[in-house]
Amino acid sequence: TMQNSAHQEANVKGAFAIRTDAMEFLQNQVILLIDDVVDSRWTMTEIGRVLRRGGCAAVIPVALASSSS
Repeated sequence: TMQNSAHQEANVKGAFAIRTDAMEFLQNQVILLIDDVVDSRWTMTEIGRVLRRGGCAAVIPVALASSSS
């Protein structure tokens, strides 16, 4: 129902966090982030942001399909 990009971003902002027991593992790692179907792509953006802030060297997002037209 959120047709506006700003609303879609606000919907996922702050919704994801890294477990403290995974923080050490993620340091300086390159992460392949895979999603089956994306719509607005804000979920992938937010997760990538959280991973980079958590210490990952890079995040490579891949979506298998897109539901947006």
